[in-house]
Formats: sequence, C-alpha cells, structure tokens
Amino acid sequence: MVDEVGGLLCTHLKHPPPAGYVCLPLMAKGDVLGLLHIRNRAEEIRGDAARTERPWEDVSATLSEMLSLSLSNIRLRENLSNQSIRDPLTGLFNRRYVEENLQREISRAARKKEPVGVVMIDIDHFKTFNDLHGHAAGDRVLVELAGFLQSQMRGADIVCRYGGEEFTLILPECTLDNTIRRANQLVADARQTTVQDGGRTLGHITLSMGVAAYPEHGANPAALLAAADAVLYKAKQAGRDRVVSA
Repeated sequence: MVDEVGGLLCTHLKHPPPAGYVCLPLMAKGDVLGLLHIRNRAEEIRGDAARTERPWEDVSATLSEMLSLSLSNIRLRENLSNQSIRDPLTGLFNRRYVEENLQREISRAARKKEPVGVVMIDIDHFKTFNDLHGHAAGDRVLVELAGFLQSQMRGADIVCRYGGEEFTLILPECTLDNTIRRANQLVADARQTTVQDGGRTLGHITLSMGVAAYPEHGANPAALLAAADAVLYKAKQAGRDRVVSA
C-alpha cells in the first residue's frame, strides 16, 4: 500500500526495516523514471527518539529532484542522438550512420584482416508505384522492405535507409562472393513478397542491387559506397531486378 505523507511517498512494507525510510518517485514531465529508496541509518544508532527528527526527508526530496532532472537530461540526450542517426519512417539507421559506422567496420577489418561486404539497394520503379498508389502506399512499401531486410540479416549486419528508396547493407566478415550470393537471395525473395496496405494488395516489388567489398573495391567508406552505387546504376540500366558486382 502506498500513501502520501508530508509530500513524500511512503511505502508500507509487510516487514519494514528497523530505521526510518522514504521512497520517492523519480519523475520528469509526468513520466516515472525510477524510484529512490533512502533509509535513515542514524535512527538505528541513536534509537527511536531520532524518528521525530526528519530533516533527512527534506534532503531526500532535494536529492530526488536532482536525480529526476539528471535522468531526464540523459534521456533527452539519448533521444536526440538516436534521432540523428535513425530514419523516422522505417526506424533504420540513416546515411550519416552508414558513413560513420562503415569507417569503424573497415578499421576493424583492417586490423583483423577480414572482408566487409557493402550492398546498395534500389526499389525498382518506385516513383511509378508512388504515382499509381499514392505516397502513403509508397511509405508502406519502404516500411515493409525495411522489415524484410532486417529479417534476413545476421546479428552483426547493419541495414540502413540511405535516402529515398535506396537502402544500404553493411556485412562485416562477408567476402565478395558471399555478399553476391546473399544479395541474389534477397532479390529472389523480394519477388515473392507481397505488399499489403489497408486491406488492399499493392502487388510485388523488385530490387536492383550493387555489390562492393573491402578490400577489393576500396579502403575507405567513400570509395566502397561509390563502387557499390556505380554498379547499382549498371543493374538498373541492364533491366533492373538483378545484382551487379563491382
């Protein structure tokens, strides 16, 4: 049972501790961020008479306010940081994250002498799809594709929305041959995926993909992404719905 005493939240426990105590919610903007529990050990030492002296409760209230503010600021910073690297529609990482994280993966791969695969993905005829079904349906396709790609990835793989209808995969420890194989499987599986929106079937989508790998096609993010993007363009020129490797 919980009640309010002197502005402090006190919890009546079945087996209360021998000393005075106080439990305070840590709150910010109406959200409960945690619970602060403080026990007055001085009462154990000085005896029951000390229970009538309650200045420590004022200190507890002040401490609760300070902790609530600190936790709220930490949460705000985390939210802002997350928003700066996440695509708001799909929840995937964005282009900024791709460029920053790919550099880390390349540096790690260089130390361990391991490969890194990069795949650039484009939804075929996406503008036509938007014109035919509307932008809301187009957004549904982007969300569905994001979920589809994530479901096919390993734990270490990274899926990003690079911009518009383009997506990027970063595949650590994946050779060029394995990256090509995985890209071809994704293209084949995408053909069998049906997009639904509001109870109506929007049909199938197809994907074009360009593949590059470290160290064969570049030693930095700019070179790798440029190589993958160049062959993605070739895949689209060759008729789309296919994979082309650098």
